[in-house]
Amino acid sequence: MPRTPLLLSLVEDAVTQFRSFNERRRTRRAIDGLSAHLRKDIGWPDGLPERQRRIQNGRNG
Repeated sequence: MPRTPLLLSLVEDAVTQFRSFNERRRTRRAIDGLSAHLRKDIGWPDGLPERQRRIQNGRNG
């Protein structure tokens, strides 16, 4: 049984996963670059709510 098709399949899967990861990362960066009110309007969840809460508390106190 030749191993070449299996190897090509594994490489193809790895490339597909890598491309998917990069696409998700680019999307997150683009959306995170929007202002807070625009992210809220489109329903984008805050990825780091604890950090935002600490920042707001630090400014007020």
